Amino acid sequence: MYDLPSKFSQDIADPNGAPMISPCDVALNQNANVAYVIDMWSRAAFKFEKLTVSVDKNEIKDFDYSLEQNYPNPFNPNTMIRFTLPSAAYVKLVVTDILGNEIQTIVNEYLPAGKHTKSFNGENLASGIYIYSISADNFRMSKKMLLMK
Repeated sequence: MYDLPSKFSQDIADPNGAPMISPCDVALNQNANVAYVIDMWSRAAFKFEKLTVSVDKNEIKDFDYSLEQNYPNPFNPNTMIRFTLPSAAYVKLVVTDILGNEIQTIVNEYLPAGKHTKSFNGENLASGIYIYSISADNFRMSKKMLLMK
């Protein structure tokens, strides 16, 4: 018999499990892989099903290039910039002012595939709109961010 998921399970607590310390009544149908459980105060009944989960390889998608909106935005003075690389690449992530003057190079290195997060500190900058741009292989993208002091 399997342990029923519960918020109070001793081995592995399940925050989405049944909110009960101990069941009062349990009805099992092993052929249907179903258990019905009544809580100790008979206020609720829960249905648990034992299911098999599988993953079809054709539905798994590879990462693609992406540059997310910085967070928080507006920011003062720190913000996080997230981007994704589908394969290892030489990456350059640069912040410029609205006129195109380079303010800071955040990344200028070879990075592995996956999701990356870099921080930017605008402590010594004036309030205003700034542009952050990424280039990796043939991918180029820019986004705006707002520094408010």
